[in-house]
Amino acid sequence: MASFVKALEDIPANISEVELRKRRLTKSNGLNTLSLSGCLLQKLPKSLYNIKEIQDLNLTENRLTELDSALSNLQRVRHLHLSENELQTFPKVLCKLRNLETLNLGHNKFMAFPDAILQIKTLSYLDLGGNKIASLPDGLYKLEHLLQLHMPNNKLNSFPVVLTKMKSLKHVDLGQNQIKNGDPPLPFEILYLKGSLRYLNLQKNLLDGVPYLECKAEDGTMEAFFAYVKELQEEGCLRQRLLLMGDSRAGKTSLSNALRFKKAKLANEEDRTEVVEQFIWEPGPDIKIQINDFGGHRVYEITSRLFITDKVIVLLVFNLQDYSLDPKKKNYEALVGRWFRHVRSIAPNAKVLVVGTHSDGEGLDPDKIQQITQDVEKMIVQDIKLEADHIEEMKKVKGNVSEEQLSGLTSLLTTLPSNTVRAVAVSSKTLNNITVIKKFVVDQCHGSGIQIPLRYHKFGMALKEARNQKEDLYLPMEQVLSIYNKHHGYNFFQSLFLWMKPKTAWSAEVEAVLRVLNQIGYLNWYCEDPEMKGYIFHQPEKIVEIASPVFHYNPKAAIQAVPQVYHGRPDLHQEHLQKFIDTGVMTETLLHSLITGCENNPGLFTVVTALLNKFDFCFKFKNRKIARNETEGMNVQYYFPWLLQTEKPSNLHDRARWPDAPLPGEIHYEIQFRFHDMENSQPNNVRERTPSTFFEVATVELHRELIAIDQHPTMEHWQDGLYAAVPDLKLLFTRYRDENKSRRVIQLSLRTQRVEKLWKELPKLHQKIASVLSVQYPGCIFTQYVMCPHCIMEGNHENPDEVKVDIIQEQTDGISRHCRRAKSSFPTLLLQPPLEGNGSGGQLAAVENFLDKTVSGFPSVLLSDMDALEHLDFLLQKEILTDDQVERIRGMVQRKKRNACLLRCLHQVSLSAVDTLAESLRDTSEQPWLADVLEGKDGVGGMTDIHRQAIRRNRVSIIKDMSPKAITDILNARGILTDSERERIMECLTREDKVHMFLDIIPTRGDNAFAELVDSLRDDTVKLDWLADRLKKEAAKLECDQGNG
Repeated sequence: MASFVKALEDIPANISEVELRKRRLTKSNGLNTLSLSGCLLQKLPKSLYNIKEIQDLNLTENRLTELDSALSNLQRVRHLHLSENELQTFPKVLCKLRNLETLNLGHNKFMAFPDAILQIKTLSYLDLGGNKIASLPDGLYKLEHLLQLHMPNNKLNSFPVVLTKMKSLKHVDLGQNQIKNGDPPLPFEILYLKGSLRYLNLQKNLLDGVPYLECKAEDGTMEAFFAYVKELQEEGCLRQRLLLMGDSRAGKTSLSNALRFKKAKLANEEDRTEVVEQFIWEPGPDIKIQINDFGGHRVYEITSRLFITDKVIVLLVFNLQDYSLDPKKKNYEALVGRWFRHVRSIAPNAKVLVVGTHSDGEGLDPDKIQQITQDVEKMIVQDIKLEADHIEEMKKVKGNVSEEQLSGLTSLLTTLPSNTVRAVAVSSKTLNNITVIKKFVVDQCHGSGIQIPLRYHKFGMALKEARNQKEDLYLPMEQVLSIYNKHHGYNFFQSLFLWMKPKTAWSAEVEAVLRVLNQIGYLNWYCEDPEMKGYIFHQPEKIVEIASPVFHYNPKAAIQAVPQVYHGRPDLHQEHLQKFIDTGVMTETLLHSLITGCENNPGLFTVVTALLNKFDFCFKFKNRKIARNETEGMNVQYYFPWLLQTEKPSNLHDRARWPDAPLPGEIHYEIQFRFHDMENSQPNNVRERTPSTFFEVATVELHRELIAIDQHPTMEHWQDGLYAAVPDLKLLFTRYRDENKSRRVIQLSLRTQRVEKLWKELPKLHQKIASVLSVQYPGCIFTQYVMCPHCIMEGNHENPDEVKVDIIQEQTDGISRHCRRAKSSFPTLLLQPPLEGNGSGGQLAAVENFLDKTVSGFPSVLLSDMDALEHLDFLLQKEILTDDQVERIRGMVQRKKRNACLLRCLHQVSLSAVDTLAESLRDTSEQPWLADVLEGKDGVGGMTDIHRQAIRRNRVSIIKDMSPKAITDILNARGILTDSERERIMECLTREDKVHMFLDIIPTRGDNAFAELVDSLRDDTVKLDWLADRLKKEAAKLECDQGNG
């Protein structure tokens, strides 16, 4: 190659162009161009630098990593092509080429724009495409002769504003970068290029809603692009949302009037806010505030989640006259504290000001007002400090929270207010300090308000003025696109080019505008919800009107007229209305009647119910049977968790539903979400961390998951709980206050006989609750624990061991796990899920063996001598067993396993199921005496239920501490245990197995067996007096409870 290039010096003068491309030589008239493209050169031959006449040098597709300084000899070079090489640093020798006009450095390895290029003032064409450049230098405008700039396929993340200073530019290619929308989407300075720029490429970036991505002067798209940018000029008006929240009669509406009208306009009782009212307030010529005045009744807190975001300003309003400084009667929590944490749990970054109203009230002097505001500020500071301390504490104790939650808590620390949240006393009557409120709002608006483009504002106003032909609650997306297209007198489109664009392109532009309008409250659009994305709620106040009758504190007053859908049946209407008032359950017919316009627009009801569903306001439930004289709509019911009856069902703890202790053979899994109270609280001023609407929202989400498991689950609902039963699984979701440990607890419990069913459904149900906390209440602080299933199933449900919640996600292939409380082992599958494909074999066998031992109350002779197969058809015919249960029992090989499973299934049903088995034993079995054993008529008699339960509740302690040999010797000598029973106990291999066998037999040895057992525990050879006392005390307590019942 070097010798060949050297020979180029001897080429005759009439040869003007030489191209060596992949070792092929071409010639043409006039020598000024040399191409060495594709020759895989790592260095240029030195003889090349002697060809000083070259003007166009093509070195593309080689392996050059640097250039020799001798290249400066080629001073006539005007066009240099170095694309597709391996240059990482800019060859500074290029700065010495005084006539260089074209420089192509595309597809090399530059990580940043080479600043040295700015020294080449003669450049008119620059190509740096295909590198990894993230920004352009501010001094780029110094290239005054640059006509074309090619920067495609780089890492630019915003439109380079420096380009707007380069009036010489005619061609700019910024395609295939990472350019995102700014605020506004594109800088107004682009307009400076109007008249000079002929081509602009912005394709394949991350720009959302920009209608023109490849613009050319010749087809009119460049002119349309500049018109688009011009219409992005800001309205010149800051916009923000202001929420007024607080208890009923705190003075929120009067405060809103004082702010809006600049004069006293006190609210009367008839002006009382229902749900929420919205107004526009203009505190200055350049600010517009949307006021959302919430009703103070607790039921209205439900709707606040629609409006609370990190972008809003919140005034927490309370009545100064109601505030007590007496430590014994302090009510900060009720008036301020719970509202403050409610806002923080949903939107940690919201700006908050506490406002005490009625400062002109009787009994309030300046000193007392100052004491109250200072006390409120002090209590809020304490709230914030305790929140920070609690987060730090949880970060240290990693076993109680998941890694995901720890990450969230760390970021939450950054949202704690750095300055004291102020408390201001005002009077809406005398207007005292109203200007202070105004100044706070204006200052916050200047800090966080949004200044939207003028075209966005005009489009938003056009939507508000629009009306759906059938109903004005919402506009379908097709109509919104049509409004945007027609533009109602303001110039959205400056050329007919838009009509040639595909629908998806200009709908993306509209969606970008809608997102901004949604953020500032022009409209409500739930674009993240596939079911709701096609509807624009262009008048948000209409949503409130729909919700008002449902969430009214007095629904009977809000729902008066008998709607036409009841077909002249006022009695049925009143019946359904009263049911809703009493239980919080509304028929679909009644809900349909509340929505104005449904008669003419059937789709409206679908939209409204989808909206209720989206915000978890209620859940839908369809009864299996339709009552006589009722339509299908009357059979479908909507449950509103906030409005359900307060008392739990009287039959909840029946044996067939959810008895206090799990039944023998039943797996119990329990997860607790704990929301700790603040420290140093007065008894009547409890300060809790529980989000006020979390439990209700989680109940709705659980209901949806249960419906996915089974279309018709058995359910019971009340304000503090949900009970549900689906095939092979029962669920209890409750909230309560643990007075002993001063904490709020929300608890998810599952019971089943099938460990496979547990691990199929538990992770999904738990995730539903956890996602509600993480998504809807990001500022909420809580801990999660799993209660040890072994402890609970062994009777220690009052003080079980606690395990970190991460255990739900930690799969294991182990067979057993150690219980710290009972100091014994239990099957791992009772606590942790199996590995994929490892759900059978040893793990399942360990669970079956463990469950067999829990079938206490039945003599072990039933497990060994009865044949379950003989009785399955009879029990199935009597509807005691289901087909699935029968099939499962038939599939077991070992007789003892079949018998144990049958007895567990009977325990799940009722005591009458045992009688049915006894009947079958007498009629079909060759061993009818087993029926007497089952019923405790084996010549000795059975132990009473109270004594059986007392033993069961202390089973863990008995297994842990009792010596089986000593106790069986004593009871055998006293005639309670027979010789064969004693031998059967002592034949067991381990001490624990011996105690388990003892606990199986002793309940069958007559009621006197309990007294003898208690007495034996006091014997000098046993020395378990404390256990004897506990059994006796437990039996007395159970007897007392039974007497009270």
